Amino acid sequence: MEYSHQVLSLPVQQTFGSAYCQLLKPRWTEIFQMQHSEGYWELTTKLGEFINVNVDLFANVFLQSKGILSLGVKAHADILRMVATLLVLQLMRLEKLEEGKLLRTLFCLEDSSQPRPDWWSNVKRAVDWVCWADRQYPCVYSRLEFGLSWESSTRQLLGYEGLPRFSPLCGLNLQRGISPLPIH
Repeated sequence: MEYSHQVLSLPVQQTFGSAYCQLLKPRWTEIFQMQHSEGYWELTTKLGEFINVNVDLFANVFLQSKGILSLGVKAHADILRMVATLLVLQLMRLEKLEEGKLLRTLFCLEDSSQPRPDWWSNVKRAVDWVCWADRQYPCVYSRLEFGLSWESSTRQLLGYEGLPRFSPLCGLNLQRGISPLPIH
């Protein structure tokens, strides 16, 4: 039997549609209030609670065991910000927020002539910031051994995609308070 740590939001969203989106709006408002003016989010316990990731275990145990501290204080801080920001961007896509629908990739927004959603400028700043950070610290997901790409590693950290058997993340309980759901 295969397990997924997937948050229950996708089936609920498909069932209840716009009512579900209205339930998420206050949570997303708080998440956007945590965003820094430069465009990034900090990888904090509070953010982890909103996105359902045990960031303390990931940052203070896993990443430290992989040598993140040896990269220096600035790189350490920037990499944690990059992870946090990419997790938020990925969650927007997975929860099908209007802003998330405009993300062609985690690093690229769609060009759209249609009216822009409420938090579009925040998302644009976040994308600009992660593009800068990715140039500063290329392939850091691979160097620190938590994924093969940003796309897959963020989905895995959020619990929307299973971990490969060889992943050093196997065995860590990175989702907060949600027990694994069997997939039949």
